[in-house]
Amino acid sequence: MRNGLAVHTFLLKRDVPHEMAHLPYPLRSVESAPELLELPTQQVVIATPFRGAKTVVLALAPCGSAVDVRALERAAGCRVKPVPADEIPELTGYPTGFMPPVALTCDTKVVLDRSFEAQPVLYAGSGEAGLLLKIRPADLAAVAGAVLADIARVIADAPSADAR
Repeated sequence: MRNGLAVHTFLLKRDVPHEMAHLPYPLRSVESAPELLELPTQQVVIATPFRGAKTVVLALAPCGSAVDVRALERAAGCRVKPVPADEIPELTGYPTGFMPPVALTCDTKVVLDRSFEAQPVLYAGSGEAGLLLKIRPADLAAVAGAVLADIARVIADAPSADAR
């Protein structure tokens, strides 16, 4: 299983500015970061893999949102279906719940939700529970070769930025 060092090394080799934020305690998953670390949900990236016709399509959407599969398919240019949680580690090289947006062991087409462009910095999984990747949206989009698209749907119960 890969970890934060693989992500850090991947980004260093490509001269991408980033930080690996060591946490005071391990998270249950990246999705718990906003509540436990008092981060805006709009800055926390949830990486969700989908199987496309010829590659894995990695949807990067804000925490507390759902991926609009039809919008993802339009952006990726192919039909997709979610990867079952128990298959994620073998497919990507990272544990479910802590998957980073880059440095996966499989070929990926990355689709980044356009809402991230408005954020100064993003926090994402690093492959381990006690570490988050901190990166600017433009740097993430560039290194991942991401397509920008409106793929996130707000979930009714998700806390808003104003509630934080």
